[in-house]
Amino acid sequence: MLNSRLFSQSLQLRQASVNKSVLKNGDKGNGVSLYQAALIRCGHPMPLTTRNQSTYPDGIFGKETEDRTRQFQRENGLYADGVVGKNTLGVLDTIVAKAESGLHDDNPFQRHPRTYQSKESGGVK
Repeated sequence: MLNSRLFSQSLQLRQASVNKSVLKNGDKGNGVSLYQAALIRCGHPMPLTTRNQSTYPDGIFGKETEDRTRQFQRENGLYADGVVGKNTLGVLDTIVAKAESGLHDDNPFQRHPRTYQSKESGGVK
């Protein structure tokens, strides 16, 4: 079960959080885009995915997203396979949920005023 508002609004991420359908290279969708946005906010820049920060993440799980996923997994003591399932998403979801509730001192989601929300729930601002 996902705890963050950002992730829980996406069916794709809810399925990945229980390993029903993991995110991996070649996947596309709004859930991938939300996942990419969270990784970027946590210090894993994706210049190809965001066209050098000029657009919202593209929602395409390619080599750049896989590489940043492996980096995030290594930093958090997870098996670095570049696939996003319940363990990887669980750690990132905890970070996002803490940031949303203001319990995180270095809140990466407050450094950038842009709102990342699901297209399923009304679009991206």
